[in-house]
Amino acid sequence: MSTGLLSPHAAGQPEPPASAAASAVDATHAAVRFPLASDQADQRSTFNAQLLELALQRGGWPQPLRYVGGVNQARALVDLEQGALDVATVSDQADLPEGLQPVAFALRHGLLGFRLLVSTPERMARLQATTSLEQLKRNFLLGYGQDWRDLPRLQRLGFRIVTASTYRGMFRMLLAGRFDYLSRGVNEVLPELGNRELNPQSRLMVVPSLSMRYPVDDIFVVRPGATALHQAISAGLQAAVADGSYWRLFDSHFAQALRFARLERRRVWSLDGYGNNPMIEQAQARLLKRWRTMKG
Repeated sequence: MSTGLLSPHAAGQPEPPASAAASAVDATHAAVRFPLASDQADQRSTFNAQLLELALQRGGWPQPLRYVGGVNQARALVDLEQGALDVATVSDQADLPEGLQPVAFALRHGLLGFRLLVSTPERMARLQATTSLEQLKRNFLLGYGQDWRDLPRLQRLGFRIVTASTYRGMFRMLLAGRFDYLSRGVNEVLPELGNRELNPQSRLMVVPSLSMRYPVDDIFVVRPGATALHQAISAGLQAAVADGSYWRLFDSHFAQALRFARLERRRVWSLDGYGNNPMIEQAQARLLKRWRTMKG
């Protein structure tokens, strides 16, 4: 199945060594099935798919990766439970269905949890003048996906939220004035602002000087029973970090976004009460340290 994604081997990566995973193949399926977004304008899953391919290679997994299109977040978890998918991603790890196997690795080192505010010129001055998180919650409406798993958390924290049923529709609603702003991960902003379908006439822009931070990022989740596959992905991710191929892939996707975000020059509001996730919080700290070192 053609995906249009860049294989890590295309960047000159060496073939992985053979591992115990090769002798522990789950022979139920001929390929590892992984979902892509239901909307072609949504490119957020591209890095995750390439990283999974890299992890399978580094983990010595012999079966190829096959992409399944047209699957949203909620459906992916159902398909995992039922065995129609082998691996998916989830950003909120709380209350996962029983039997699913999460891989303890923040795919973007917590970059998704560094949030920029996106709005329109008509609202820019008022948003930029906001001086506290409580003022943002009280005076402005946030647009959010109705099936995003952390929606109840943000509602409990006091954000006034208008939900959108589709990814593309969320941007249309912002342009139509149905709400005031979107909260987008640093990794998401540049592709979305540069997409003419999502941002016609380039009217959407990032609010200067403001940002939020909380411990959220995607992780891989493996279907019930596929223990060897889970072990291979986990080992492959650690091997990719150790040999540098993870960071080469990360930088190829997100170095420009980090330069654009200039987090060191922004007021950063932490969402107290969102929930603790030491794994992601530690990953975010490593990411910031690495980025400061690279800039220095």
